[in-house]
Amino acid sequence: ANADTISIPDEAVLVDWESVWFFYQSEEDPGNLWTTADYPASGWEFGRGAFSQENSDLAVTKHTPLALNPPHTHAFRQLFTVPDPSAFESVNLSLLVDDGVVVYLNGEEILRQRMPDIVPIPFDTFSTGGVTNANIEGPFPLDPAKLRAGINVLAASVHQDDATSSDVVFAARLAAIKPDPHETRRTRTRALLTDLRMAEIMYHPNVGN
Repeated sequence: ANADTISIPDEAVLVDWESVWFFYQSEEDPGNLWTTADYPASGWEFGRGAFSQENSDLAVTKHTPLALNPPHTHAFRQLFTVPDPSAFESVNLSLLVDDGVVVYLNGEEILRQRMPDIVPIPFDTFSTGGVTNANIEGPFPLDPAKLRAGINVLAASVHQDDATSSDVVFAARLAAIKPDPHETRRTRTRALLTDLRMAEIMYHPNVGN
């Protein structure tokens, strides 16, 4: 291969913009466990992203309509499987949201946008700012060590900025990046050459003096 060739790492899309999610639209708090994989989402609805009550065009096709006022907060859950998390060197999350959002991976908060600094966030909390027209945000880098071998759950609560908000939007994309095999080989080659040079210096310490 040419030395100037640029290798693009492989990307594994774990959750895509138009994936099917379970979603919850009620003023009643779903409790503390809804962000975990073992939560029984019985009674939750399911639909395909993007979810919205929005008159404007979006960067992602609108598929599933949402109710609004009430509720002022919507919850979303997406289960996905990762055979081997160690195969990934990085994970990126992108969002399409109106207004605020808190995102969880396997029950742990990983990101919040336009939300107050309250830990944990009460389900009925309003966002700290509104969004006129939702645009794609990110990608936000995540630690791939937060993925589990087997079933994982990506969850999000979407919060309105007040009780009279006229629109709501949610869609998300989670993608994992595999190491570039060409770069891995180059790194190993450089390491091997370094070891060989060190061995040569130790074997012939006075060469060049």
